[in-house]
This record gives sequence, C-alpha cells and structure tokens, in this order.
Amino acid sequence: MANKYKNGEGCHQVLLGILDVNNPKDYGYNLSLVKNFNDADKNLVIYYLQRGVELNNENCILALEELYRNGWGVNKDFQKADELRNAYKAISK
Repeated sequence: MANKYKNGEGCHQVLLGILDVNNPKDYGYNLSLVKNFNDADKNLVIYYLQRGVELNNENCILALEELYRNGWGVNKDFQKADELRNAYKAISK
C-alpha cells in the first residue's frame, strides 16, 4: 500500500511493523535492532526507508540517517548520513 499510494508515512510504518515482528521483548523504537534482522527483513526495511526518503518523509529520512551513521544493517557511511540530515533540514524548515 505504501508504494501503491506513494505514502511516505506508510513506508515508515513498514519499518515499525518489522521492528515489532523482530522484537518480541518490546524494546520499542530501537533502530539498532535492524543489524540483527535476517537479510530479507533488512532489505525490506532499507527499501521502504529509501522509498520514504524519495517521498520526503521526515521519519524515513531520520531513520535511514541513523542507520547509516551507526552502521546498523548497512555499511557505516557518514557522507550518506550527512546528506540525509541535510535533506531533513531542508524540508523541516
């Protein structure tokens, strides 16, 4: 549905759903858990966060920025993290 209706917040909801499924102990919104996801879930999260970034969703931008900054589920990449932070600043004014 997130793709069909081009809904950025729907993309963020995919992240939340996968966090819940992979988080039986209910740690809440803990993005560091992404590093422990299986490849299919990790790839799905990254895909939908990137899609949300394309749709200028602030939650997706901030989540993907945090993943790149910390290397959780992706290779640590400060340049990409900084680009995402700047994109967030540009749309949140």
